[in-house]
Amino acid sequence: GEHTHHHSTSLFNVGYDADGILSYYDKRPWEVGLRLNMLGLPLLGWYLGLRTDSMLNVDKSEEVERKRGAELRNHLVRSRSVALIKSGQALSLRPDLLKSKLWADELGKLVDEVGSFPDVDAMNIMREELSDLLPRLKNIKRTEASTKQRLVTKGKKTRLQRLVESDPILSLFEFYNDCRVVASASVGQV
Repeated sequence: GEHTHHHSTSLFNVGYDADGILSYYDKRPWEVGLRLNMLGLPLLGWYLGLRTDSMLNVDKSEEVERKRGAELRNHLVRSRSVALIKSGQALSLRPDLLKSKLWADELGKLVDEVGSFPDVDAMNIMREELSDLLPRLKNIKRTEASTKQRLVTKGKKTRLQRLVESDPILSLFEFYNDCRVVASASVGQV
């Protein structure tokens, strides 16, 4: 029988397109090479530092082990690679897999000492990450109730509340805490 493909008009109809991803990166070999170098070269430098420590016979020093653990943590953070950061977090929970317990302590800071940043920055990240919804927002007829949905506040609105109300993406969400970000988590943690 014939199969007909129904294209959903749902706002949140998203999926994983492996062929599209391959096609995108096949056309950008320099971008791929640069990213691999950005990830690999710092870790290679870290590894060469370990080898140097071993040759100089200082690799058993607590100070050197802690320094190398901190360097590894910093390389993972600077990589901005979710996969590497998550791997570091996982390794911190399994010190038996690492050469040094001090490395696990340093990697544990990827879990315990994650810094905060302004709520406006968090909202801007949400808007940027969900920006591919904008074309669909314009095509979907919104009901009278959803277009009139506004935050109920007493008194003067904050910059953050005005940002949320005026943005077509952020205004899709309901906030009951003056638009403040309470916490963040990766999809894997949720």
